[in-house]
Amino acid sequence: KIKGFSKKDFVKVFSLAAVSSFIKILSSFVSIKVVSVIIGPSGLALLGQLTNFNNIFLRIATGGNNTGVTKYLASSNGDEQKNKEIIGTSLFISFYLSLICGIILILFSGYFSALILNDIGQQKYKSIFVVFGITILLYALNTKLLAILNGFKEYRKYILVDIISSTVGLIFSVFLVFYWNIYGALLAAVTFQSVVFLISIFLVTNASWFKKDFLFSGYNKIIAKKLTLYSIMALTSAICVPLSQMIIRSKISADFSVNDAGIWEGINKISVLNLMIITKSLGIYYLPKLSSIKDDFKIKNEIIKTAKLLIPLVIFTSLTIYLLRDFIIQLIFTESFKEMRELFSYQLLGDFCKILSWLFAYLILAKSMTKTYVFLEIFSCFSWVLLSFLLMNFFGYKGATIAYFLNYVIYLIFMIILFRKILFNKKAAL
Repeated sequence: KIKGFSKKDFVKVFSLAAVSSFIKILSSFVSIKVVSVIIGPSGLALLGQLTNFNNIFLRIATGGNNTGVTKYLASSNGDEQKNKEIIGTSLFISFYLSLICGIILILFSGYFSALILNDIGQQKYKSIFVVFGITILLYALNTKLLAILNGFKEYRKYILVDIISSTVGLIFSVFLVFYWNIYGALLAAVTFQSVVFLISIFLVTNASWFKKDFLFSGYNKIIAKKLTLYSIMALTSAICVPLSQMIIRSKISADFSVNDAGIWEGINKISVLNLMIITKSLGIYYLPKLSSIKDDFKIKNEIIKTAKLLIPLVIFTSLTIYLLRDFIIQLIFTESFKEMRELFSYQLLGDFCKILSWLFAYLILAKSMTKTYVFLEIFSCFSWVLLSFLLMNFFGYKGATIAYFLNYVIYLIFMIILFRKILFNKKAAL
């Protein structure tokens, strides 16, 4: 039974994702430790602002349709002509949007430096945005190639690129932070993905399914319209989520201190590490799987099967992190982050609710429910900011973490109501 169970697709993907995530977590540990020791909480807050800004521009540069590319390639049933049109159209969109984004970043580098990094007067971080503008095309194309690999269910190659990306990111971060302090950390954040592009294109062009005309098949209006639905959803997330974090982080910096904002950013890093294996598995396996299922009974079974695997794991990892929180703070951060221990309980409870809600959120993506997704994303981000502002009046900056938990409780309730017909369909076998 154990041997048969290990052959299931999800377990295979989960095992590969676990290896990748272990390496990513290890590299993140080292990277965060180096960054927190050298630049401290205030520097970590600054890096968080830049990362959120990068994510917004990167999503715009890709056209926000990577999820759509994965979905349509996974559901094309090997139709070579259809695959060629999907890949060609998505690359065409990314190429031109990346050029536009790059020009904007370079022309307005001084403005962004002042707005995002509070670099007023000296303009010492202006060159960061110039470099990002020059390299964003490679950055965007790399994520596009990963979406293509995922759509063709090339799990091993996808994981290999992810491992290489983690390793390159670690090398860049440690080397640049060591030599250039905060400037080096910021520079590493906008450059390392571009290097990985060379590896990604090699793996894609050497795949058995790859055809040279995939890259030059041009623009297809029908495919573009379909991908636009995913662009709307992805760009909504790309703008709303980072913007919410930036607003909350700025509020903490203004009302409390930049150090407190750095501590809050630190607990967000813990969340990313906690959920890394889960989110990777959902993105690689769960979305393509849901996209290929048409029957509601089978969808319910897939949700339940996945939940049975994920929920115990999230509970175990969250409890372990909570019990070892003091050790984790010393291991990853420094003594100046010790106040973070008060934030763990609500953050980990929020992570648990987040994963449960994502089991349904991916179904919205798979079914291309654009209006529903956009509404829920905007509502969720607005709710998070509003709850954070309200609760910080009573609990200090800890209120932002309590708001994170309550926000995902509300989001989960919305998801259960939305998919109650599928969830409570008694005809679906368990």
